[in-house]
Amino acid sequence: QVAVYYVENSATVAHDLVTKLLYLGINCVTYNDVYLQQISAGNLGEQDVAIGISYSGTSKSTVDVMKLAKRKGASTIVLTNYDHVLIGIAFQFFLGSWK
Repeated sequence: QVAVYYVENSATVAHDLVTKLLYLGINCVTYNDVYLQQISAGNLGEQDVAIGISYSGTSKSTVDVMKLAKRKGASTIVLTNYDHVLIGIAFQFFLGSWK
């Protein structure tokens, strides 16, 4: 399973990503409620992937849920606009759009 985590302004990007992954036949979920995100991340395992989307890279809720997913053994990917940001501590793969 792939779980996509985000807050507020990253919603459009997250939902677009989930739609594209579902078209590819990849089992994917996302939750707009931070509490549900924590429950979801707590149930991930080594066979799962967590993707965190944070434009600023500092959204506390997204950082926290990604750290939990990492602790549970999920592969972690973060998408952000900046290098050297807080969410950087919770990833295995980092995709940034900075120049």
